[in-house]
Amino acid sequence: MINTKRQNYELCHAGAYGNRVRQWDSIEAWQASDYLGPLALRVALEQGGGPKEFHVPPERVMDWASFWNISYGIRREQIRLSEMADGQRILQGQYANDFTGEFLYTFETGPMPEALAASHVYSFGLRSKLLLQAHMTPSSYADLEVLLERYPDHIFEISVWASCLGDTPGRNAIIWEVRRY
Repeated sequence: MINTKRQNYELCHAGAYGNRVRQWDSIEAWQASDYLGPLALRVALEQGGGPKEFHVPPERVMDWASFWNISYGIRREQIRLSEMADGQRILQGQYANDFTGEFLYTFETGPMPEALAASHVYSFGLRSKLLLQAHMTPSSYADLEVLLERYPDHIFEISVWASCLGDTPGRNAIIWEVRRY
């Protein structure tokens, strides 16, 4: 059971959800990497929430870290970074792995919070699973089925792209979060 945002980040960064974009557990780890593209910045708070920022140029990371510290009391060691996933997202949303099978989703592209705010739809039950299966590569959907079995009664945040991406060949989906909090 995944009960905290911090636990979710640890599992996600360790690759427990399968395919992923490059991620770093600290500013120092990112600085030691060779990645020079735009970043997503998030905060690893116990119960979630906290600021996030997308499409951050590398030269602005320290500015955001200072701003979050002054404005919210966020310490550098609480900041998590990931590469911005390029390409066209064709489906994304939050799937409830419970008896309802509720899927709050959008066909909008861009970071999920903004995309869902711009436009969203609900589906339920088998329709939700068929919608995911229709847009995911067979390998991505097989990976999702394994996680659904492992994490009943959890919410899954999923993005699906028109083409494959990430660190696992043949996958076009990223599971950003699995939570029960």
